[in-house]
Parts: sequence; structure tokens; C-alpha cells
Amino acid sequence: EEDDESELEFEPEPEPVRKKKKGKVKAPKNRNVSKSQKKVVEEFMPFGGSLNKDDPYFFVERKMAPHRLPSIADSAGGVSKIPPPDFWSRPVADFQTLEQAQRAFDHPHLLHSFFNKMDEMLNLLEANVSTSDFSTSLARQMIDHCTATIFCYGESGSGKSTLIRNMTNDLSAKTSHTVPGTEFDTHCIFKSGLRFIDTRGFRVPLVPNSALGLLNAEWLKEYFQWERMLRSVRARMDSQVATDRPLGIMYCHKAGHRVIVERIKQLVMIPHQRMIPVFLVLTDVYSIDDEALSEFRQVFRGLVREIGFNPRGKSIHLLEVNSQPKSVKGREFGPTGMPQLASAILNSLEPMDILTFCHRNFLGLGGGGGGESSSNKRSRS
Repeated sequence: EEDDESELEFEPEPEPVRKKKKGKVKAPKNRNVSKSQKKVVEEFMPFGGSLNKDDPYFFVERKMAPHRLPSIADSAGGVSKIPPPDFWSRPVADFQTLEQAQRAFDHPHLLHSFFNKMDEMLNLLEANVSTSDFSTSLARQMIDHCTATIFCYGESGSGKSTLIRNMTNDLSAKTSHTVPGTEFDTHCIFKSGLRFIDTRGFRVPLVPNSALGLLNAEWLKEYFQWERMLRSVRARMDSQVATDRPLGIMYCHKAGHRVIVERIKQLVMIPHQRMIPVFLVLTDVYSIDDEALSEFRQVFRGLVREIGFNPRGKSIHLLEVNSQPKSVKGREFGPTGMPQLASAILNSLEPMDILTFCHRNFLGLGGGGGGESSSNKRSRS
């Protein structure tokens, strides 16, 4: 009987058939990923999930919905405290280091989608019957050059040339402290087409308290130079040459220098009213003590509030930077605020700005129309 039992064979029970779940298959977790490797992955993780280090959009993150919108109830019936991602807005730049910003600015494909979106808007404008009489030739010229220009203004010794030199790594930007260092416009261009123009320094004239101030020859000289500079700013805003028109304006003011609110307002209102992004940059913030810096902040915040919003609902950007390492009373301070400034500049570039390059033709002549007339209509790859 034992032999008979040993010869018996039992068939193994069939394994249960597992149903395949529909949807994406989750990748197996790699438990051996070190913290340094995870940091590298997060650094180059762009919007959309690409891990390609050569991707020009490695630095972007998703916008969050404004808090003023109605709260969304969650599945448990409560109110969600975390705002949902803003699906309809493009991702925003959030540079952590200046080197990261410089690498992005120097990527040749950084602004490709920016200009392609501009082209789509012009195509829609030209195809629409109600807007077919708009002239888009200047806008097409802007797209063809693929250049986004940022002008930088400031008094002599305001630190604007130092700021541009450190941001662009271009040593051609001359610096000064008491006399004009930039005697002509200096162009600093990245491979992406982003261009910074360091303009000639000037001296802001005082606002005379009485008619006696008008008799001062030195004041008259400064005043006429100031008025000439304001005329050149207006001419650039209204230029019919696309490469001369800015997509952003920086005004630099060194912490500790005199503040003439009326004059600063007079300058920055020119681009602000024309819906061009304006950046009011307080430079060399470590050159003064905390109490003095607090007073400067109050003055400039009050200026921004007084100017208010432009027709697009945008206000002036107020930023603080320290462009280079500085030693004050034995204490060492490193560069600060530069990544935030670079992020603000890139986030301010919007494809819809191309509409400011368009204008209605008189008598409906020379418009884009349904055909390809003076609009110089073409497709972009």
C-alpha cells in the first residue's frame, strides 16, 4: 500500500487568472535612488515630465489658481484649502540660482514657442473679418527677428551696468559711481534671442520748490538732459522698427541714493501706460542698514501703489537685488535677488503682447484681410 501511495501523482491546482487593470501601468519603484539622484531628477523635471537635460523648459512649475476664486468642495464634503492648478495659465519660471537662469536664457529654443504663439494670434487676427483691416506688418517683423528686448535705465552709479554684466556674463557693460560709465547703449544678447540693453546713465534733476530754482544753470542742464531722455523713451515705445521696441523696462535705483519720486514716476509711467512690463529694481541693498532699507521700501511701495494698475490690470514689479558679493563692516554678503529678477522678466513675456504691435489702417487700406497682402502673412515651423 505504501508503494501504491508513492506512485500516486497529484496535478497542481491552476493559478487564478488575474484580470488586467485598464489604464496606465505603474512603473516599478526604484528603492535604490539616492537623495542626490532624486535632486538631479527634480532639477531637470520640466512641465510635462520630461527628464531631458537639454529641454529649454526644465525650470518651469505649474501656476496655482487665484485664492479669490470660490473654494472647491472635496470628495468628503469639506472645503479644499489647497488651490487647484490653474489649467488655463502657462507654467511659470522659478529659478533657484543665477546659473540656472543663465543656462535657460542661453538656450536657443527658449523663445520658440513664445514667438509661435504670437504667430497664431496674428493668424487669428488676420483671418477674422472684423479685424482684417488691422496692419500686422510691424508685428510680423517682430516675429521674424525672434528678439525680445529689455531696456535698462537708471542714474549714473545706480548699479544697472553691474546688474546686467552679472546677469548676462557680458563684461562690455561699463560701470560707474560718480560719472557716466555707459556713454552709449550696450547690447547683451543671449542665444535664445533675449536681449538686454544697458542705456546711458543720467542724473535726475530736482523738482524746484520755487521759480528761483529755474535760474540755476546746472539744474537747467540736468533738466534738458532729462527731457531729452524722456523723449527718447517715448520714441522707442512708438518706434516702427520692431527691434527698437521693448518688451520690458527696468529702472534701477541704488539703495541710499536720493529718491525723487516725481521724476521716477514720470519715467516709468511712459511704458506702464503702454502696457509694457516695468521692473523697479532696488540695487545694492546691503550698502545701507536695515532701518534705512525699510524706509526705502516704504517709499517705493508707496510709489507702486500710487501708480496703480495699467489697462491690462498689471502693476509695476518691485524687486531688490545685490548683484555681486559685498563686504560691509567686516560682514560678507553674497549676490541675492538675481534669480527672482530673472524669473520675473521671463514670466512677464506674454505672446498677447504682439497685439500692441498692431494698429488699424486708415480707410481700411493695407490690412491683413483674408488674403496675404501687406500683413506679410506666413507660416512658422
